[in-house]
Amino acid sequence: MVKSSGLPNIPQEADYVEPEYEDIDKDIVIIGSDPSAVIIANEISSYRSIDSLLIYDHNPIYEDLNVKIDSGVERLDDTSYIGFFEDGHLFVNRHKRKVYRARINKLIFATGTRETYPIFENNDLPGIVSSDLFLRLLEAGCDIRNKRIVVLGHGWWGRYVASKAIERKGDVTILTSEESVEKTSGYRVITGVKEVRGEGYPIVRRLRYFTNDTKGFVEADLVVSALHRQPVIEPLLQLKAEPAYTENLEAVTVYTNINGETSAKNIYMIGEATGTSREDLIREAELLTRFFTGRNNLSEKERESLKNIYSRKRIVDFYSKIITERPRFYLGGDSIDGLKFICLCEDITLNDVIKTYDMGYETLEKIKRYTALGTGSCQGRWCKYTALILLSYFRKVPLGSLGLIRQRPPLEPVEIGLLGGEIS
Repeated sequence: MVKSSGLPNIPQEADYVEPEYEDIDKDIVIIGSDPSAVIIANEISSYRSIDSLLIYDHNPIYEDLNVKIDSGVERLDDTSYIGFFEDGHLFVNRHKRKVYRARINKLIFATGTRETYPIFENNDLPGIVSSDLFLRLLEAGCDIRNKRIVVLGHGWWGRYVASKAIERKGDVTILTSEESVEKTSGYRVITGVKEVRGEGYPIVRRLRYFTNDTKGFVEADLVVSALHRQPVIEPLLQLKAEPAYTENLEAVTVYTNINGETSAKNIYMIGEATGTSREDLIREAELLTRFFTGRNNLSEKERESLKNIYSRKRIVDFYSKIITERPRFYLGGDSIDGLKFICLCEDITLNDVIKTYDMGYETLEKIKRYTALGTGSCQGRWCKYTALILLSYFRKVPLGSLGLIRQRPPLEPVEIGLLGGEIS
């Protein structure tokens, strides 16, 4: 659970171990769990003139792409980037009790995406989890044999989650807003779902669903959301990169050009976090590696391929974008009323957010200060983009007029004791 939430273990006084500190200097550091990070790290490691490091955090959602790290890659596992401070970029390995301060010439983020929490009536019931958490629970040996698993969403990740549940002998039903899907094997699919409501006490027992002309319910021991994925961009925002919107993912990202450059000097972002489709992830990374190693020798055909990959992201201006279509993660019907929680840490509902906006608090930062949205233990990872997109959708205002919550280091909760030592 700690791994999935990003929260640190709190050591007992008797178990406390003094942290170690280390300075590192690198030409290039690649950060992320996206396959793009691995592909670029593998290629760069073969250049003796480039001193590089991969900060890697395995994410099971990318297992099907089967990208492996070469033995020659210098890497740090289970290490988190916690932000840029006055004396450099800081990384923390909580298990080893070690802090790294890095001086870096070029920083490449391939952070991938995280599951967006679904919004519907009673979505706070225990037993409703993200696909990311569900996959990590399976990795940890969670027994779901003969359990009734309801998966929300029939995109590639919904089908992937369903397949993993079936491997562990789960009884799987998928709910999707799609009107029709291809013939499936191993699980049931209910199509045309417009609204769902969680029911049960003290944990979720079933989901009531509504289509255009029918309603019904499906029994559930566990509900797994696989509706929508949001790019992990907090490190880029802290480094002052400009926000953007990718229509391919229907999500907030940061602006990058065709070479992966952001508006922040010597800071790059590639892969799914920029809106790259899964079909393009490996090819894009292979082509951009030429740029990162100083070999700008793409053929005309390769340049055209890179342009096409970039265009398919459909990156548009954040400041003028208005959300006109119902967001993928929203299954709450037409009304904003009810217990449709956006911020689970602080119990903030969709109704709270919309009414606060209507009172005149017309930026996300002001809404945060009035309602406490995004001030809980997740620091807004699950709620701020959801609130932003739903405000734009329900009030038909540009995303840019709402702004974003200020991003300050440390980017993850971390013990003060880990930040208090001298780095030699």
